[in-house]
Amino acid sequence: MGHTHQPDKRSAANGGRYYNPGSWTRDVDLDKNPNLTLDDLKNETVFPYQLNFFRVERDASNNLVSDMFTYGEG
Repeated sequence: MGHTHQPDKRSAANGGRYYNPGSWTRDVDLDKNPNLTLDDLKNETVFPYQLNFFRVERDASNNLVSDMFTYGEG
């Protein structure tokens, strides 16, 4: 899974899958924003984020299937 703040989804040659949901917090460079306040973070156009999650379930053939989704989309 690693610890990057960037979401990633990959398929392996053996049929496996790799998911990294990214970060559920905003990735903010505090060196560039030393006086940042919680009120500043309310402006999502300047400090955007997305809430990614996984769903793993069995299909009709009892195989595990999975995918990554973004909360609030679709």
